[in-house]
Amino acid sequence: MKGTTLKTPLQKREKAVTLSSPTRGEWFQAQRLRFIETRLFWSGSLTSKDLTETFNIHRSVASRDFGAYQELAPRNMLYNRSARCFVAGRYFLPIFGSPTLDKLSAHSVLEDQFPGEESIFQWLPQIHRHVDPAIARNVAECIRSESDLLIVYRSMKEPEGLERWISPKALVSDGRRWHVRAYCHTRNGYRDFVIGRIATADRTRQHDSELPVDDDWETVVPIHIIPHPSLSEAQKSLVRMDYNMDETGFEMKCRKALLLYALVGMGLDNDECPPKQVLALADPSIRSLL
Repeated sequence: MKGTTLKTPLQKREKAVTLSSPTRGEWFQAQRLRFIETRLFWSGSLTSKDLTETFNIHRSVASRDFGAYQELAPRNMLYNRSARCFVAGRYFLPIFGSPTLDKLSAHSVLEDQFPGEESIFQWLPQIHRHVDPAIARNVAECIRSESDLLIVYRSMKEPEGLERWISPKALVSDGRRWHVRAYCHTRNGYRDFVIGRIATADRTRQHDSELPVDDDWETVVPIHIIPHPSLSEAQKSLVRMDYNMDETGFEMKCRKALLLYALVGMGLDNDECPPKQVLALADPSIRSLL
């Protein structure tokens, strides 16, 4: 069946959804309603079988779910009698948050909300950093319980590893590696420890004194990003559309302790000229905080 094209562009127009009561049953229904919306938006059609087989529910329950979704968003779901399925309306307006390609690709991996014999996605090959799940688990447990953790940490200077007590504060990912922000009792200061370089981590203890404040963690730095000043006005307009900017650019907040990772990830740790770099910092002086 040929799919329906939606009216474009779809601007970010979210509206809240309120179910009748916050009961356990309603929570499960909410997940099914989200499934209906996601499948309709990305695939364009949905059958009762899709819902019953995915959630292992009776057809009568699926019928109630379809009725509930149509009541919430009557223009989103239309019944195609010839195809015997529900299809997306041309003026589809998402009610469970703005759809993103990130969400679609995740569902494609799970194979739960984008049917088809072959994925429409291709992912670039990546080098994966090793993380021992038991070590990551123990780090997370110490964060929750506010405990100290004895680790053997390997580094380029000490590849065999050194033993040290740390007080884990938070797990951080820059998209390529995981590290733990922690107070190091050997160095008497807050440091970032790459989890993949922790050889062992299975002894704990309670804090024997109150930890000092992590000033770099508590300090929030605004990062104001604009199109690169060297671009033409037409190019700047294109960059604004690309990154969903308004005329002043856009601003994000970042902990000072994570500023380097954020700027490196965006390619803004140095000032390069177009076409290599089309974004720029409105205030380049924040690099002095690195």
